[in-house]
This record gives sequence, structure tokens and C-alpha cells, in this order.
Amino acid sequence: MKYLLIVLILFVSCGDEQNSVQLPQETYTVSDLKLKQSQINLEGQALKKSLEWNGFQNFKTQLENYDHSPNSTKQLLESTADMLITADSSVIDLPIRSRTLILRTRVGMLNSFLNYTVKTAADHEKKYNEMITAWDEVKNQLNIKLNATDPSRQELIEMLKGERRLDAERERRDSIAQDSI
Repeated sequence: MKYLLIVLILFVSCGDEQNSVQLPQETYTVSDLKLKQSQINLEGQALKKSLEWNGFQNFKTQLENYDHSPNSTKQLLESTADMLITADSSVIDLPIRSRTLILRTRVGMLNSFLNYTVKTAADHEKKYNEMITAWDEVKNQLNIKLNATDPSRQELIEMLKGERRLDAERERRDSIAQDSI
């Protein structure tokens, strides 16, 4: 009786393999995707420091040569690790380090996604665009940190403060003039 039960279970389980459902694979090409372009450019001191930062330049080069393959994505992931290792302490503070870690996470998510067996164009587009957004945030943070001490920026800030004081003085005079009428 036990043998009959085992044979019956094996027979039923073998039948399940034939009835398994195959999920259709969405086919798309990278050229069909609406991929985001980087919107942030480095300026002033941020540009100078980035040229001295080997990890940053390696990532930038890898991104410029990116072909959406798993190998290319793996190289991007390695470049983000290199960014954290090779960063000069005068460049990388907590906000920049945090943005770089987020970038590394986004590249890792894209790398993992490219190894899925079932991929959709929308997911591919989303993962890539999130990586580009993270890249822009790293560059934006570099601009904020390294250009905050830029003399021309300081002059502009002082000029705007002076204009704000003049506007406040004019407003005060106008309110006094209206009170006297």
C-alpha cells in the first residue's frame, strides 16, 4: 500500500511540471527607453576637485561608456566603491558620502535588476533614471560644498543682502509716508 501511495504522489507531481505557466518575457531595446540625462554640471572649485578625485573620474568615464549590460553595470558598481575609497577628506564630508552611498545603492539595484530573468521596460527605465538622479545629487552636493567659499559667490550673496536691506528701508519709508497722509 505504501508503494502504491508513493507511486501515485510521484505521478501527480510529475504532471505539475507539464502544467507550469511560463511568464511572457517582454522584449524591448534600450533605445526604446526614455532614459534620463544628467542635469547637473560641476562648476568652479567642485570641478577642480573632481578632476583630482580618481574614483569620481572613473565613475564618470564608466557612465559615459555605459552600454546597459550586466558587465558594464558591475563596473559602475565597482567605481562607486572606488569613489568612497579614493575620496580626499577635504572633499567628502557626510552629505557627499551619503549621496555617494545612495548612488552605490542605486547602481546595485540596477545591477541586480539586469540579472533578472523577467524584465520590463518600465522597470529598466525606472532603475536607470533613479541611478542618474542619485548621480546628479552627488554632483549637486559637491557644488554646494566646494563652491560655498567661492569669492564670486560670496560677492553675489553680499550684494543680495545689500539689496534686501535697501528694499526693507524703502518699504519702511513708504509705510511712514502713507501713515503721514
